[in-house]
Amino acid sequence: MATAQTLITRALRLLSVIGSGVTPDSNALADGLTALNAMLEGWRNQPWASWSIDEVTGSIVANQQSYTLGPSGNINTTRPINIENARFQLIGVDYPLQIIDQAQWASIRVKTLKSNIPHYLYPTGDYPLVTLNLWPIPTQAATLILGVVHPLAGFAALGDTVSLPPGYEQAIAYNLAICLAPEFGVSASGEVVQIAKKSLAEIKRMNSQPITADLGVTTGRRYNIYSDF
Repeated sequence: MATAQTLITRALRLLSVIGSGVTPDSNALADGLTALNAMLEGWRNQPWASWSIDEVTGSIVANQQSYTLGPSGNINTTRPINIENARFQLIGVDYPLQIIDQAQWASIRVKTLKSNIPHYLYPTGDYPLVTLNLWPIPTQAATLILGVVHPLAGFAALGDTVSLPPGYEQAIAYNLAICLAPEFGVSASGEVVQIAKKSLAEIKRMNSQPITADLGVTTGRRYNIYSDF
């Protein structure tokens, strides 16, 4: 279990701002907490920086095409960074939905076409609520199930603890050192910069999941609801 304070302390040691066994003063810790949360906020725009795919569900109403996803939306959840997969569940049977982008949605000529089971899901990049569009429009009440990547949570206080998967503590500490260096008037060493880049790349690679099938309309890539491509 890591705390915000232990991560900040390690980052400052990597910069030689403090020595081994020394606790940073309150001002340094406060600055470190601000920088730590700002860094994690930036990582929210990087889908593969998050390690878990959460499953969220929402009710589908007959003859309704669009639904909102996010805080107080039709599917009430934290606005996700990415939608990894989707399926339409009808009478206990799951039907996979292909996630398409804006260009593919625009290419559908008759968007009001209806069917018992939709085939495609187009999520917009709207904020704070993402709009989910189903096509064809389902004619039966059902359940929409999404596999989403939620953003990394920040730290409210120095003593807040978090259980991190392997590799995360190192990636956070070394990248935090780079973020803190200008504030303390120092430069991160080449070794720190190299390890920061490598450790972040490794957790992204660990979290990435290759597409195993293309059902025709898609380009075979994962859809990012922030960048809308």
